[in-house]
Amino acid sequence: MAMRTDRRMRTVPFEELGPFPAGQNRPVIATVREIDAEVDGDISFFFSRGTFAVDLRTYGGGLPGLVEDVRAGTFQYVDNLSSRPQPPMTPLSLNNQRLSYVIYKLRSRNWQFARKHPPFSIGKKGKDANAYFEAMRVDRHGVAEPVDPLKAAKDGSMVAYFIADGAKATGFTGRYVHALNVHVDLLFGSGGRGYMPLVIDPDVRHPGGSGA
Repeated sequence: MAMRTDRRMRTVPFEELGPFPAGQNRPVIATVREIDAEVDGDISFFFSRGTFAVDLRTYGGGLPGLVEDVRAGTFQYVDNLSSRPQPPMTPLSLNNQRLSYVIYKLRSRNWQFARKHPPFSIGKKGKDANAYFEAMRVDRHGVAEPVDPLKAAKDGSMVAYFIADGAKATGFTGRYVHALNVHVDLLFGSGGRGYMPLVIDPDVRHPGGSGA
């Protein structure tokens, strides 16, 4: 599949990235972010709640248990990110310097993760860094799966996640900025049967952004 174009730059859907390396230890830390939106003339997006680091070795059920708690609304967030100073570049910029699962939850509104496309895409520098893997969209029933363009579209996804290897992304300089796009559908019309695709364009970086 060719790279898709948005207003900022060309980005690569996660299905074009390589799988997480076999034999390498998978992340034991997850960072969880809830994305909210408000309309005041223009529409703006920001992190409303979050937890910078969840230790999957001690969390009940590990990653599947965490993802289900986030989806079901029973996860207990630690950080109220809406009260924090705006991060550089965009309020959704994420600071990451280690190997982590990055889990995003859309706050309950008339939207969802893209029904036909991967929930995330990454800029060329991020692709070349070989530091991003395994984007998963979680459906309304709690099933996590990659997007298959040959399968029927799925509605109702409010949670999606991917793996980010911040240590690899920093390279020799110890710092990086990689463009990340979050793909959502705004729902409108009778019964929410209309779909308006929208691209939210934060970045993953170190230093800067929210988190540690």
